Amino acid sequence: MMKPAVESSLDVAWWFMNRANAVGGPLPAYKIHLLLYLAQGSYAALHHGRMLMANQFIIHNDLPVDSAIHRLMDLGVWTAQEPRIPTPIDSFLDRVWARYDPLPVEFLRRKVERHAIIITATQEGNGTLLEFAKISQFFMNPGSGDADLIKANDGTVVEKWVPSNAKKLPR
Repeated sequence: MMKPAVESSLDVAWWFMNRANAVGGPLPAYKIHLLLYLAQGSYAALHHGRMLMANQFIIHNDLPVDSAIHRLMDLGVWTAQEPRIPTPIDSFLDRVWARYDPLPVEFLRRKVERHAIIITATQEGNGTLLEFAKISQFFMNPGSGDADLIKANDGTVVEKWVPSNAKKLPR
């Protein structure tokens, strides 16, 4: 059995909401879901497949959403509370926040939409379950189907340079 680092995704979502309120404003609903998904995957990648929070993601309008939080928002009973976050997780969430908060929701949306696991799940339609094992595997092996390509300023795709594959120049 796997024990998550945080009991509930609600605590992580509340942490993000409280942080957003502290720095100047509310957090859009879709950004909460995107941050939860990215935090879950990033934590798994950094901690050998461990789960950050107990939750279940489903596909909704081509994006991963936390099913419980999504339902609470739909019912209009969603209000921020004081999260119960262990100290080491607090510092991890600080890093996630610093990395993703400055980015616009649309940028994060496009980035997540290109993840191979999201593309596959989207083909099955709304309500498709995203298994933690697949999220973990995807983030632990980002080259295994991440549609994010590194591009130069002019738009050309940058390929990894390997010295043994370099062309030899004539002398």
